[in-house]
Amino acid sequence: SLLLSFHRFIHCSSPFIGEFTAPVKGIYYFSFSTVGLNHVISGAILTKNGTIMVSCYDHPAIGQIGDIVQDLLDTGANSVILQLEAGEKVTMRLWENSEVYDNLNGLTTFSGFLLFPL
Repeated sequence: SLLLSFHRFIHCSSPFIGEFTAPVKGIYYFSFSTVGLNHVISGAILTKNGTIMVSCYDHPAIGQIGDIVQDLLDTGANSVILQLEAGEKVTMRLWENSEVYDNLNGLTTFSGFLLFPL
């Protein structure tokens, strides 16, 4: 699976590319959303130290009614609360053979924050 490049998706002073390393031991909250075009598989996987924690997944559209294509955009989202030790890694990845879409409206997003240190 492909490591997502979040510098394209979030605007912050220190953007990262697909990986977050916990600076301190604590309880963290993470959420993400994806948008995919109807003709491709879309979705993403959030992992902790390489183990899948949560994901979202959507198949491409399979038909149309007359001239109207069903399922123009696919959306997905998920969130998780994780206990992390200092130095543990959280990554976002794409499913194999999948794509996500974004533009200046910030349609595909990832965010997270420390709830409290331990």
